[in-house]
Amino acid sequence: MARSKKILITSETHEKAVLKRSRQTASVQFCGECGQEAETLSLNEAAALLSVPWTEIISRIASGEFHSAGSDERCLAICVRSLRKE
Repeated sequence: MARSKKILITSETHEKAVLKRSRQTASVQFCGECGQEAETLSLNEAAALLSVPWTEIISRIASGEFHSAGSDERCLAICVRSLRKE
């Protein structure tokens, strides 16, 4: 009886997303969690960057995983530094 060998091959892939914006459209606001000025993204930009629904971004802000920056009540700004940990 012949013995057969099983070989398990695994591979790992990494993906990097680059969001390009001009200096005129880049938003910098004070992030209270970081304690300094930080580049920010809108809710839709953050969701697109991470390929998740915007509701997940909001729940991660509520859990403290992501930081919301600025005090403008009309637009939620997400600190890019907190997204980089993702």
